Amino acid sequence: MDHSQSGGNILIADSGATKTDWCLTYGGEIVQRFSTKGISPVYQTEEEIAEEIRLHAYPLLKGKKVQSIHFYGSGCIPEKIVFVKNAIYRSFPIDAICIYSDLMAAAHSLCGHNAGIACILGTGSNSCEWDGYNMVKQVSPLGFILGDEGSGAVLGKQLVSDALKNQLSEGLKE
Repeated sequence: MDHSQSGGNILIADSGATKTDWCLTYGGEIVQRFSTKGISPVYQTEEEIAEEIRLHAYPLLKGKKVQSIHFYGSGCIPEKIVFVKNAIYRSFPIDAICIYSDLMAAAHSLCGHNAGIACILGTGSNSCEWDGYNMVKQVSPLGFILGDEGSGAVLGKQLVSDALKNQLSEGLKE
């Protein structure tokens, strides 16, 4: 079936500071996957986010009609949701644009409708307690300067620091 005019395509984005993974689905099946640069409302303006989507995400869909968008991103805190939604709307002028935190994506995918703990260990780090439907507890990750324990940034910083101070084991030096 040609999905370009059917109106049933759902575009899902999982975005961190480093990259954004996009997945276009139709009827629960994957139609297309692609990646673009990271999108973060903490470090980018609405205009920069809109330009990234317009220049790098939108063209890859090659005219396929999108019915709804679910964007899960780092830094998508309540006060940033409207500006992320506005940036996306510039390329995809549809009403069904939902913005969530990346931690919500982790909780949905790891726990589903069961209670549990969801964690992100990527460029940054974050965690929450999930009741099966909502995040019930979350400790602020404090960002890369004060927090992000276990993240790639912190582990990389520690490795470089140890190397520069000649504190690496012989095995790691090789």
